[in-house]
Amino acid sequence: MKRYALRGVLAVVLVTMVGCAPKRVERPRGPQQPPMVRIPAGEYIIGTDDGPENERPAHKVRVRAFMIDKFEVTNRAYLQFVRETGFPAPPRWLPDSTILGSTDRLPFDEREADLPVAYVSWQDADAYARWRGCRLPTEAEWEIAARCSTAMLYPWGNDSLATDGKHAANTGGESDGFPGLAPAGSFGNGTSCWGAEDLVGNVWEWTADWYIPAAYREASPTGFAEVVSDSLFRQRVIRGGSWFDPPGRVKATTRTGFDPSFRSDIIGFRCARDSE
Repeated sequence: MKRYALRGVLAVVLVTMVGCAPKRVERPRGPQQPPMVRIPAGEYIIGTDDGPENERPAHKVRVRAFMIDKFEVTNRAYLQFVRETGFPAPPRWLPDSTILGSTDRLPFDEREADLPVAYVSWQDADAYARWRGCRLPTEAEWEIAARCSTAMLYPWGNDSLATDGKHAANTGGESDGFPGLAPAGSFGNGTSCWGAEDLVGNVWEWTADWYIPAAYREASPTGFAEVVSDSLFRQRVIRGGSWFDPPGRVKATTRTGFDPSFRSDIIGFRCARDSE
């Protein structure tokens, strides 16, 4: 009788212990893939005959089909990368202890989660892209994604504002409703014909190429767009302008370069990958 009573007590204890054990919440592992748009293989014209010297001349390039992010990489997306790899966080985020622990606390204000990640160097952007199984877009790919025809200054046309009078990009000044960065996808009327958004304004975007001011004059004679793999200037190409720049500066053809280690609140990135 005592033996059965003891077994019953043990059973109750075991059930109680199992029932009270804290449930382990599994974080999703591996990169969550943001939406991308596809650009078909073909021959395109990049550059201009009317802009600054480093944007001249307009010339033909051929590219293979590729995918490019619909939006710039956000703080929310970059946080997953930091948490799962231990990669250093952008310097303006809160200390690492709030990022790498088991807590779900965000290292930035919740309202900033969907802002494009900034204060990332070229090396930071490249590391994130590789983690996602992607890469940074080439300069030619970026410009093709931002233009629907050779005559267009912006992804949506030739006017700095969309035809309905609403701002089509986050540029200098507060008249667009944002004194600084804007959440990704805030300017749907600035979408390119391929479906990509925020290609101009908000943040400059790192690309794969080394910056050569005269690169467009020295384009490959084969016409096939290739990554510029080296440069005496030791700068990487950034494209698109930012929230700090006036509308006339944030054209689809605007190009410049920065040291790959440079970080700023006006520079972010998006990813690309090859497509079938």
